[in-house]
Amino acid sequence: MDNKNYISSIKSKFWAKVFAEETNYLSKELNGKKDILSVGCGPANVEGMLAEKGFNLTGLDISEEFLKYAPDNIKCIVGSAEKTSFPN
Repeated sequence: MDNKNYISSIKSKFWAKVFAEETNYLSKELNGKKDILSVGCGPANVEGMLAEKGFNLTGLDISEEFLKYAPDNIKCIVGSAEKTSFPN
């Protein structure tokens, strides 16, 4: 599947429900934590939803093309996790 087809497919009602459930689960599991690094975030659907709930998100992905679709409420970095240094 090419990138445009992938982006189109994740906009379906099915995936919206999956992303909402994942966001609710992560919101509970991240209890008390606010600064989150998401490695391999792609177009950052869940990350954007978490940011709406008050989390500070940084999304890291090797695909600059996918990050173009990421929401404006998260910080995006193009790069490889192995070659990028973040504090613990």
